[in-house]
This record gives sequence, structure tokens and C-alpha cells, in this order.
Amino acid sequence: MELLIIPLVIIVLNHFISRLFVKKGWTVNNYTGLKIPYSIGTVLFVVVTLDALFYRMFPVGPWEYFYLSFVWILGLIDDRVGKAHPKGIKGHFRLFLEKKEVSTGLIKAAGVAAAATVYILFNFEGALYAGLTVLLLLILFPHSMNLFDTKPLRVWKIIFLLTFWPVITKAGVITAVCLALLILILGSAESRIQGMLGDNGAMLAGALGALLLLHYAGSLYILAVTLFTVIVTFLAEKISLQAWVEATPGIKHLDQFGRLK
Repeated sequence: MELLIIPLVIIVLNHFISRLFVKKGWTVNNYTGLKIPYSIGTVLFVVVTLDALFYRMFPVGPWEYFYLSFVWILGLIDDRVGKAHPKGIKGHFRLFLEKKEVSTGLIKAAGVAAAATVYILFNFEGALYAGLTVLLLLILFPHSMNLFDTKPLRVWKIIFLLTFWPVITKAGVITAVCLALLILILGSAESRIQGMLGDNGAMLAGALGALLLLHYAGSLYILAVTLFTVIVTFLAEKISLQAWVEATPGIKHLDQFGRLK
């Protein structure tokens, strides 16, 4: 029954929330210059909330919901009042040190780190090195998805590639299909330019992906993905990830696959 209800719920939510965002003027120019509502992140948050309350397809208990909510709210604040510059973590810290100005990007980075730390302190049992790995994953996975979110479908593809196998092998087929349907429907809406993730959606998707890995992936797999996020974060301070994607043939073709506009 869930496999019939969930797609309908997502489609209806996307329709009404995207219209609400347009009416409120909560839009931003996308990579083609069109004004698009950054509504898909809010759709994802409502879906996660409904799932936590009624369906429990995803591993979202009270502390997981706290972490996801905090990450989403920080991203939404940045979408609403944040500025385009400075770029990168170094840029936000430099702005603070040189001009004593606290950017929304700095608040977002510090807030995600705080939320991840609280989650670890109250909800993680294990060795210190494992805890530090998980902490980095919870901080840098949302950040990495935000860095990659410059064109439609990019975030969804990464989330699917990194989480689907652990989910289907540990959580089962139904949860994996629900995850695939969520990605397919919201990814389709994004590809058709009905809405975009925005900072709130990219970070929330990354936070959900981190939790899926934490609950369903093995320690070595978690370590590998964490290293991936560290490398992405480091490279983003040095080069343009968009330029790197465009200059790498195999990655470029994968990036373009499924994008309608």
C-alpha cells in the first residue's frame, strides 16, 4: 500500500508547495537564468516528516529528525536571506576575520557542525575514531551535496549511487523502492524545472543520505564516503567543481543523463 500512497503524496505536495513558493516570491535564478522556486527541499522535508510520523520507511527517530530539521532550517535561512558571496568555507571565515561580518554561510556551517555533534553525543556508541568519522560524514555530506547542486539531478544521482546498495541489502526491497521513487519523482520535478532543491534541499538530501549510510552501510563503506566528502570539500576550495565535471568526459555524460532542460 505504501508504494501506491507515497508517490501520490509526493506529487501532490510538490504541486502545492511549488505554487506556494512562486506566490511568495521564494525563487532564485537557475543556471539558465530562469526564476525557479527552491521548493523541492521543503517537499522533501514534509515527506521525511510524514514518513517519521506514519510510515517509518526511513531510519528517522527523534535524534535523526532533530538533525535533519536543523540542517533543513539552516539551508532555508541561507536561501531566504543569504548572499551569493563569499564562496567556500575559507571565504566565509575570511569575511568574519577581516570584516567581523557573520555570513549566513558561516552560520550554516557552524550550525550543521553543532547539530551533528549533538546527534553524535546523544545517539552514537562506538570507538572514538568511528565517532569522528561519522561526525565528519554528518557535517560534510550535506556540504558536499550543496557544492554539487549547481545543475538539476546532480545531487539525486550521487545520493542514489552512494546509498541504494546499502539500503536494499540491509533495509530491504520496500525501503529501497521507496527511496528510488522519492528520488525519481523529485528528480523528475527538478529536471522539468518545476522547482529546485536550493541550499535547503541539497543539504537535507545530503543529511538524509548520511543517515542512510550510518544505519545501513558498513564501517569501511562509511569511511570511503567520508573520505569522498573530505576530498570534495578540499577541491571546492581550490577549483570549480562545475568546470571539473564539464572537463571529465565520463562524469560529464553521467551528469547530463536524464536532464530534460
